[in-house]
Amino acid sequence: MKMHLRHIAHVMLVALMVISGNALAVDDPENYRLSESALQKYERATVAMYEFARSNPDSVQALKGSDEDDGDFNAMIRRMDQHAPGLRKAVEASGMKLEEYFVFALTLAGNAIGVAMFDQFGGNEAELTDLQRANMNFVRSNMERITRFDERMRAEYGDIMNAEEDEYAEEEASYYEDEEYGSE
Repeated sequence: MKMHLRHIAHVMLVALMVISGNALAVDDPENYRLSESALQKYERATVAMYEFARSNPDSVQALKGSDEDDGDFNAMIRRMDQHAPGLRKAVEASGMKLEEYFVFALTLAGNAIGVAMFDQFGGNEAELTDLQRANMNFVRSNMERITRFDERMRAEYGDIMNAEEDEYAEEEASYYEDEEYGSE
């Protein structure tokens, strides 16, 4: 379970990797239904984003560190279009619009966190809407695939979206390997 939480966190980071944590508000992820076809497009789009980042490191760096569009999804997309020309085309060649990519990623991450919370602490799923239940069931049934995809992206591309050394990487790794939490 602890390893899954790390992968869930990475899914969310992939969605935000180009924008360095900005623009957390997106167009209605609460009403987005996760699906097999969207997951396939998301995987292709994620590969396209990583390939774009590898081929265009200056564009990726230009997207980092700006607070001007913090919390404004449309401003973030405009900034991406301006500072990373070609990113939209690369992502959309996967069959998924750039805007949907971020909605999918945030919906996936939010529901993965929900699944982890329900699995860890319990809860009454009858209180959820049909859409919430369907999205959580989608995450549960695809968790292994999502985890494998995340591991593949890390192995193939590393952390090319964040070229600076992560001063907390060792601490995080030791946290997940701690005997109290076990490692899988």
